[in-house]
Amino acid sequence: GRLCYAYIPARYVFLFLASCGLFLVYAFKGFLGVAIVAMVRHKNTSTAIDNECPAEDNYQNSGHNSGEFNWDDKQQALLLGSFFYGYVITQIPAGIAVERFGAKWMFGFSLLISGILSLLGPMCARWGQDSIVPFFITRLGQGLAQGVILPSMNSMIAQWMPKMERSRAMSIIFAGSSLGSVVSLPLTGYLCDEPFLDGWPTIFYVLGISACIWFIFWSVFVFDSPDSHPFISQYEYDLISEGQGEEKLSSKRKIPWKPMLTSYRVYASTVTHFGFNWGYLTLLTLLPTYFTNILHMNIKTVYNFAFFGTGICLIGVVLSKCDKTLSIVFFVIGLGLNGSCYSGFLANYVDMAPDFAGILMGVTNAVGNVPGFIAPQTASLIYSNGQTLNSWSHVFYTCSAIYFFTGIVYILFSTSELQTWGLAKKDDKANDNTIEKS
Repeated sequence: GRLCYAYIPARYVFLFLASCGLFLVYAFKGFLGVAIVAMVRHKNTSTAIDNECPAEDNYQNSGHNSGEFNWDDKQQALLLGSFFYGYVITQIPAGIAVERFGAKWMFGFSLLISGILSLLGPMCARWGQDSIVPFFITRLGQGLAQGVILPSMNSMIAQWMPKMERSRAMSIIFAGSSLGSVVSLPLTGYLCDEPFLDGWPTIFYVLGISACIWFIFWSVFVFDSPDSHPFISQYEYDLISEGQGEEKLSSKRKIPWKPMLTSYRVYASTVTHFGFNWGYLTLLTLLPTYFTNILHMNIKTVYNFAFFGTGICLIGVVLSKCDKTLSIVFFVIGLGLNGSCYSGFLANYVDMAPDFAGILMGVTNAVGNVPGFIAPQTASLIYSNGQTLNSWSHVFYTCSAIYFFTGIVYILFSTSELQTWGLAKKDDKANDNTIEKS
């Protein structure tokens, strides 16, 4: 029988460690945008017009031009996008694998591999020197590994959380991702400006070691489902089972590809995901370059206020021109708006298709993360003739327009209602004939 001596609900342990895991995932995604500012000799690579905005008094003495590498703007764009080349490739295979082999170990080993590659990052960057290939491969490998993260997470949420708790669970778990971005950026800026271990390599080691430690706790305390948990109380087991109702997973499932790929609800969610990531990832990877090359702000100063904005806040950044304080205020406001997305369209995947949340997230997330490598390349083309206030304004206006467009698509066409193809059928043939719920 089940052991009934769990003092902390098992699903809360899962939520906490999952949130910690996503903290690390998003730290791995975004920290390079800050670190690369310290890694590169900007006097050899930047085409910014230095007199457009006045520099801070301590700017020249802040180590701005003391980086080790002579990577030009195009090479930097490739490195900033390298994670997402791998990330996109593994999305759909990851979704299928999660449905077949279980989410716990795929999620766990993904972060373990990312941690090991992070520990190797400084060595690979220096090994290649002006060649970006070795370092590119480590970031590509991290992206390949982390492609399983969101499909795994959605699949586990569908198994562990009663329907009424899912939106709140998504908010709690993805709060870790927001914190991962917010904390890792100022931490990276701080460590890059310190002499310990030559500055910028330190963040690679901190994140790598943290991921390895997290993996130990995840391996011991988290299980694929309530059915496989040896310590869950009978009360909690019944609560989860009854809360899922007819959504309780069957042992054999056939993925409903046809209704899924012909659902306009799925396409609406995909467009929304794409637009959200275009703006978010542009800011995550390129904002440090903007603050450093255009506003001439010390990297540590910038990331005491390292937050990201959306929509109107991006326009506000453009209109604020050289006003450093006003620019940061707009990004602070935007962070709160950005965080609300996690309990919105990302929660829809679990609500629409709880039995196939992993594969659905894999399909949509593959398209949704294409901006991870397109956006930096687009930005580098926009300011190819010089990093100026005017060229950067086009980068931010583009992000803002995409946010608004995808927001309209979400309002008009997306849904959180359960789709009839979203539930597994005991008779596999029934899945072939399921019709989307309108």
